[in-house]
Amino acid sequence: MTALTIKNIPDKLYALLKKQATLHHRSLDNEVIVYLEQILQEDEQNPENLIKQAQRLRQKTKGFNLTQRIIQSAKEHGRP
Repeated sequence: MTALTIKNIPDKLYALLKKQATLHHRSLDNEVIVYLEQILQEDEQNPENLIKQAQRLRQKTKGFNLTQRIIQSAKEHGRP
């Protein structure tokens, strides 16, 4: 795994991160990673990106007719 060093963190921010890490029973490093993941995932979930993803999926499944039988079979057996 890659390491990242962050310099010049304001004292107030550091104290807040440390407090949150303690509340969540995480190390300071893991707390920062969780926050970074949340921020980056929010960007992926913006409406424009979701529309583009939906359009790509629609193209891939063009002509595929999803029936109730297929859905029920997938629920029961994990496949059609």
